[in-house]
Amino acid sequence: MTRQKALGNGKGFAKAVGLHEWSRLELESIAAHVAVLNEQEKKLEAEIVAAAKTLPGHENLVSIKDIGEIRATVLLITIVNIGNFAKSGHLAAFLGMTPGVSQSNDSLCIGRITRRGSKIARTTLVQCALVARRYSPYLSDFHEKIKSRRGAGKANTAVAKKLLNTVFYTLKNDWVIEDFPNFVINHRRRYMPLPPHSNLAQDFLRVLS
Repeated sequence: MTRQKALGNGKGFAKAVGLHEWSRLELESIAAHVAVLNEQEKKLEAEIVAAAKTLPGHENLVSIKDIGEIRATVLLITIVNIGNFAKSGHLAAFLGMTPGVSQSNDSLCIGRITRRGSKIARTTLVQCALVARRYSPYLSDFHEKIKSRRGAGKANTAVAKKLLNTVFYTLKNDWVIEDFPNFVINHRRRYMPLPPHSNLAQDFLRVLS
């Protein structure tokens, strides 16, 4: 159990501060408040999950490896309508995942991502990407390649942009991904396995490009 989780329950909190000279009554009061907050958090999360299941695109996003109920909700309420974005690059720009460009006289400088738009959505996307790369050899190799040249931070961002492409095309094409690492997609609700050397598999790889 992590320290954060340990402090999230009454017994763990009381044990952590037990060396301090606090009265028993004060500890019991704080522990009770912690328990109430934890219970409220569970109820709120359950309500969010229930509401999320009614959102268009919910089933599609949760089919992508490690985009769970809460993360899918964050992305969906940020994107709102995938029809507003003609290309995946437009969605990336909307979320601040494209590099900033500055120009001075004859010099053109391409810098870090703009970080415009929702910070929560960007953070959520990076969290999803870090887990997804563990299950996808393609994303894992891509991450290591970027990491060796530009460092872990830029590699994480690059993988997140790859995953964002998958999010875009999954919503656009009404995909439900049956098996993320092995290229198996329920395309428009029609079960379609994608052999590694098939045209469809190549299409899927282009989605990640």
